[in-house]
Amino acid sequence: APTPAVAAPSATDAPTTALERFEGAEVGFVSVTLRIDNITAADLGDAEELAVQYAIFDVLGTDSADVIDEFSDVTNISATDIASIDLDFFVQLEAPSDVADSPLGAVEAVYSP
Repeated sequence: APTPAVAAPSATDAPTTALERFEGAEVGFVSVTLRIDNITAADLGDAEELAVQYAIFDVLGTDSADVIDEFSDVTNISATDIASIDLDFFVQLEAPSDVADSPLGAVEAVYSP
């Protein structure tokens, strides 16, 4: 039986490395977990989420570490009960290559301002 002709694949763009993708990224996110004692997930309301956003901004914001631009760059806050609560959230980095030279450097900038 005849075999259908299949065109050989061809490259249309040069492959990119993770570092090149990082350097060209307009936005990057770093996942963070923060444990808080003596509170439950049920106690975490809008005011508490806002307090977390402002607290993280105080540490990473433009007046201190210059990692994030505004408090709303702390996103997707969720709480998990574990005898205290673990707050999971993302820190949004605008132009992450302005913050660090690599993805690992961006994580280090968030965790060690």
